[in-house]
Amino acid sequence: MVILSSLFSYDESTINTFVKSLNQTGFAGKKFMVTYDSTKKVKEFLANNGWIVVESDLNNIPIVCKRFDDFSKIIEKSNFDEQILITDCRDVYFYINPENIQNKDLYIAPDGLYPLKDHIWASKEMKNHYPRDYSSLEEKFHLCAGVFYGNKDKVLELCKKTYEYIFKSKLYDKNNTKKETVADQMALNIVAYNNLNYKLDINNTVINMTETFWDETITYFIYHQYDRVGNFLNKLSEKTNKLI
Repeated sequence: MVILSSLFSYDESTINTFVKSLNQTGFAGKKFMVTYDSTKKVKEFLANNGWIVVESDLNNIPIVCKRFDDFSKIIEKSNFDEQILITDCRDVYFYINPENIQNKDLYIAPDGLYPLKDHIWASKEMKNHYPRDYSSLEEKFHLCAGVFYGNKDKVLELCKKTYEYIFKSKLYDKNNTKKETVADQMALNIVAYNNLNYKLDINNTVINMTETFWDETITYFIYHQYDRVGNFLNKLSEKTNKLI
């Protein structure tokens, strides 16, 4: 497995849990971190922990959007045969080595176990960004853009088409790119379901914890948005004594 991630102006303490928890799983694959406006100290920290640092410019595009373009370029330039894992870094905790995840063409975990029409936040944002696409997605589970994986061709297609569709958002403002946007996640859902014909088959590899009920009897490989859960590490430590 190859891991691709990105960061903008985070300090070492912000990504420490991400980096160290992955190390502790025994992951031995290649790891690429796309950095935007990062300090020398952070880049050295990543390099010392086995990450290949890829410096890039935002070019007045929000990082949540620009990352898809840079991930696509890395995939296109590299001869990856392995599964590719795309992941956030600030709020991701690795519990089991992701190299042990069963291969899939594409897996994107849901952001809550209910359809878009019942997802208050995502439903509002989808209607605001892509009103014409809403009806085609309202019965489908909303997907999270923070962590997903699959084979080279599917991940590349998803990244490229998501990046292209972001700019079709009715709220995307090229003259005010510093404001926060969720066009990336809305675009990813449209591309996944309507272009790639994605079929959701929920498994225990990734959980997005803001909207998804956490059944603590189920063990996941990757816990995304763990920082939204009070005493998360203490709760997880009941399963193991190897937490960082």
